[in-house]
Amino acid sequence: MIVVGAGPAGSTAAAALGRLGRRVLLLDRQSFPRDKTCGDAIQAGAIEILRELGYTKPLDPACFHPVSAWTIEAPNRRIVAAALDTHGHDPYIARRVQFDQLVYDQALTSGVQFVQRQVTAPVIEAGRVIGVEARRPGSRTVETFRAPVVIAADGATSVMRRALLPNREPDVHHAVAIRGYAQFRTRLDPCCEFYFPKVIMPGYGWLFPTGDHSANIGIGMRRDQYRRRGLSLEALFDLFLDMLGDRLDRDSLSEVQSWQLPFGSSQQPRAVAGSLLIGDAGSFIDPLLGAGIYNAMRTGRLAAQVIDNALAMTDPLPGTLASFDRRWRQMMGGGLRRARWVQQIIVGQPWLMNAVFTPASLHPALGRRVVMALSGEKI
Repeated sequence: MIVVGAGPAGSTAAAALGRLGRRVLLLDRQSFPRDKTCGDAIQAGAIEILRELGYTKPLDPACFHPVSAWTIEAPNRRIVAAALDTHGHDPYIARRVQFDQLVYDQALTSGVQFVQRQVTAPVIEAGRVIGVEARRPGSRTVETFRAPVVIAADGATSVMRRALLPNREPDVHHAVAIRGYAQFRTRLDPCCEFYFPKVIMPGYGWLFPTGDHSANIGIGMRRDQYRRRGLSLEALFDLFLDMLGDRLDRDSLSEVQSWQLPFGSSQQPRAVAGSLLIGDAGSFIDPLLGAGIYNAMRTGRLAAQVIDNALAMTDPLPGTLASFDRRWRQMMGGGLRRARWVQQIIVGQPWLMNAVFTPASLHPALGRRVVMALSGEKI
């Protein structure tokens, strides 16, 4: 088996296949440890899957900062707050260099072979993917790797996806985001803060604490709406920083970077000609909050199950792999549709969001329900 990309999706798939006794070659253009631009929010479900893959050690408290509450600020500045009750499975804020390393290590522990290569194209014969072409970093020599199935987990700018699904999806199925790290003059609670100012709706701004006085802060918005704003992403980010006020030490802002997010609202197949597309390469990001790590790991785990079942059959391919599309829709489709609906109908209309959040800010029980509908966590 070949897995292209060693992020949470690819490493989860590789680790799960390795634990099932399958031979796996894991390819990535970077060596580990490596960081990745992200909001750094690790949902509780992602930690649960990490445990399923065999990770048993305590998480390093210097790197993993548990979150116990959410606050959401509506366009009219009304705030709804709710404590999270995740039954012992906390969500965390952690840099990707830390979290991704743990998942990658579990893949290696499961017997997976890692080779640093930059995949440049799938190898296709008789209309079916039978391997990949790749190069060593800094080399022009192309090598060919072959396998019964290739899993594409090479991120939002996936080479595999562009080759296998060349038709570009409309901008409504994508978002752009920008984030940085900063220090705060006031002590931060272990709480994720979300802001929905009109200028970036149906997107939002966030403040995710990485310590008592430090945070990952950023904004994300749907790409079609971003193109209509007539402002650069940096300019929109500056407007959000203004909202955070004097508690932010603006001079401390560092590592400001932008990236793309392909939403799970995409209607394209993810099982294509002997290859499965998972994680960001398969467009599995939550259309409402832009969360992708948990969904990436879920699709990695599911891909491993589908492939293991297929290889156990006398005539495994290609029909059995096609079941991946049916199974991920059963597992995740409802949640992705709900997220898209909330994003388009409620978050896309400032007046409607204000109408919902005004009573929710006055009644704690209603506020908890609103946060539950938005969070994707159990509260």
